[in-house]
Amino acid sequence: MKAFRSSAVGINVLNRLISLVGGLGLLLAVAFKLSLEMQGFYYTFYSLAFLRFFAELGLTTAVVQFISHLSANEDEPMKLIAYKRLFFIWFAVSGVLLALALLPAIFLYRPQIEAVENGYHDVILPWVFFCFATGLSVFVVGLTSIVEGHRRILAVSHLRLWLSLTNFGLAALLIMLGFQLWGLPIAAGVSAAIGLGLLKQHSDILLWHKTASRLPRVKWRTEIWPFQWRLAVSWLTGFFIFYFLTPYVMLSHGPEDAGRLGLSLQIIQIINGVAILAVSTLSPVFGQFVAKGSFQELGHRFRQSTILSFVFLAILVSGFWAIYWLLPVVGLDQLQGRLISAPLLGLLTLAAIGTHFFFLLNYFLRAFKDEALWWVSAANAATTLLASWLFITEGGLAAAVAIFTFNSIFFWVFIGSAVVMPRIRTLKFEKGL
Repeated sequence: MKAFRSSAVGINVLNRLISLVGGLGLLLAVAFKLSLEMQGFYYTFYSLAFLRFFAELGLTTAVVQFISHLSANEDEPMKLIAYKRLFFIWFAVSGVLLALALLPAIFLYRPQIEAVENGYHDVILPWVFFCFATGLSVFVVGLTSIVEGHRRILAVSHLRLWLSLTNFGLAALLIMLGFQLWGLPIAAGVSAAIGLGLLKQHSDILLWHKTASRLPRVKWRTEIWPFQWRLAVSWLTGFFIFYFLTPYVMLSHGPEDAGRLGLSLQIIQIINGVAILAVSTLSPVFGQFVAKGSFQELGHRFRQSTILSFVFLAILVSGFWAIYWLLPVVGLDQLQGRLISAPLLGLLTLAAIGTHFFFLLNYFLRAFKDEALWWVSAANAATTLLASWLFITEGGLAAAVAIFTFNSIFFWVFIGSAVVMPRIRTLKFEKGL
């Protein structure tokens, strides 16, 4: 157990578990302590925060790759510092721009806020502070990626563990204590402050400005963007696929329907997050099999973990439905009203299977360092946007859930499989098999 706690893999697994358990605890705090109206604002805040994908543009992943390669090459120390300067400035500026861009977004919901007693204090002010906390967190995540690129893996794992504990634990505690929506900005701000405090221990690799030498120019367009753009597309489409529907329902049908949809989608995400651990924790192992050309062993281990993940998914979905139908028996039938109706929850259960299938395809492809599914994600996002505009105003929650479910099955299961299977054969051929 001690070795597990002192290993990066062990800490990462623990971090994921804490994120999932913390997410569940936060979900329960929201359901028990916030009114249905405030629940809608909470999940609108939560969803809009993922506009951070537009600020990061997949660069957090690219940073790790570039810094790790350059730090391993001792012949180009000035180029390494130049890259770090670019990334440092990128995340600082993008964090500020994100905060400023998010601020006016709250006024899209002016009619909904005006219907809330003390809406200025209870909704607008928490949003203002949450915007700046979100912008600061982008900066923290960017610096963490630089440290990770220097292969300080265990330190980064510990840092992310503390951030998860603070973010989820403090937000849930504050909401339970009656802080309402203020729990989000306070927890996010404290988490970012702790992150900055822990990052000070790595100032030796982060303080690029101390060098007296003239730094070479980084050619972002030719050196970084060709690697970054597929990651950027994947991240941007992720917002529209997973986080766009709740703010849109909030805009067209108000906070109560947005709250029901947001909570229901969060449950599905937690279920998938737990089930996929059977595969995600073995992701480095899959990559090693590909590097060694051990494709038979890769197929065997991936099939085993895939079956286990579907077993977990079945158990979790069954457990959720058992709890749902038992709520009235134990006197908590009001919690059913916090969710979308049972038929719509049934559709989301199908969507959970489709989303799980997408995760599996992605983990398998990324073992080959391939991002062939990027255009499938882009098509899903475009379809979500168009269908939302066409159908949600009239169809409400039913339309939103139908869009999410249809896209999850059509794009992930059918189109995704059609893309991945021939692509895997091509990748194996390119590697000499």
